[in-house]
Amino acid sequence: ENPELIHRFLGAVLKFADAGDEASSLAAIDAVSRFAAGSDTAMAAVLSDAALVESWLELSPRPKLKAFTIHSVAYAIAPALYGNEDVISRTFEQDPSVLASVPSSDRSALNRKLFNALGAVNGKDSMSLLMGLLGTPVREVRYA
Repeated sequence: ENPELIHRFLGAVLKFADAGDEASSLAAIDAVSRFAAGSDTAMAAVLSDAALVESWLELSPRPKLKAFTIHSVAYAIAPALYGNEDVISRTFEQDPSVLASVPSSDRSALNRKLFNALGAVNGKDSMSLLMGLLGTPVREVRYA
């Protein structure tokens, strides 16, 4: 994992996010969350870039972008819990060993930092922010 290459990649993603259109924003959010989910080094690199964190985690007033951002944070924190949908029953099956797994202490610290950053970027405590969203529907977002 080359730090210079990571820095250049994240810079390119940030420029893409700043393009202004919804498709670019969705692509950038997806790229950052998938990258951050990949390793502790990747998550630390993302979290060390304040401009990137702000671009990623700032909740848009547009419902689709807001939902996609929330889903992306959940994915970055627990990628193993995504993607096991039975398309016929529309239910999700999870291997009990995956559900019972506990992240390393380093990953847990990074996950907490990401969770806290979500609130900080949006001017609130993260838990208060998410509790405030409980009364509003968060749509499922399909992005290809």
